[in-house]
Amino acid sequence: LQAINYEILDTTGGLYTRANRMLESLSDILRYSLSAPGETVTVEAEVLNCRKYIEIQQLRHDHRFNVEWEIDEASLEVPAMRLLLQPLAENAISHGLQKQGENFRMRIRSVRRGDRIRLSVIDNGQGIPAVRLARIRQSLQETAGDFTSEHIGLRNINQRLKIAYAAGSEIQIWSKYGKGTIMYFDIPGKEGRYKLQKKWRHGKVAYQIYPQSFISTNRDGH
Repeated sequence: LQAINYEILDTTGGLYTRANRMLESLSDILRYSLSAPGETVTVEAEVLNCRKYIEIQQLRHDHRFNVEWEIDEASLEVPAMRLLLQPLAENAISHGLQKQGENFRMRIRSVRRGDRIRLSVIDNGQGIPAVRLARIRQSLQETAGDFTSEHIGLRNINQRLKIAYAAGSEIQIWSKYGKGTIMYFDIPGKEGRYKLQKKWRHGKVAYQIYPQSFISTNRDGH
């Protein structure tokens, strides 16, 4: 990827382009995904990686959707497994952006709730019909058998959560067709010894903030 990045710079006469930005973010995501996969990271590292993915999608879709980041500093240094948050954001974009277009909005949250940390991805996409939602919920609890490829990433996360944190940490999905979807999970909230530079909070936020009332729900994930 670095060689491709240099080739683009050479072709453009040193001009830093959108393609360069996408390649750099993709390179960061690959390093994060492949380096010490069994090693525990932090919620902050998960947020940083998810932000890299969102940056790629924003550039790819010409900033057609808005994202609000609601990150509780009290959650940042809590230990977490890798690649829990980004697949939820990926699922929301892949199913929501196509239907909503420029009206698509997401909120990505990490908040402390007592002795737990709740990580949530909330969107105002098309939502999931009740019958299909029931099938997805049931499939998330299965350890074997058929599972549609479009949601296999969610099952993978769910199984990892149950193995690492036991009951109470599974993915929860609430959705209303025509309104939007909430996906969230809880992990133990004890802080670890990890300390990462808070790059995601430096400088001007690149994403517009949408009204808090964009999705109507009284579920705990909101």
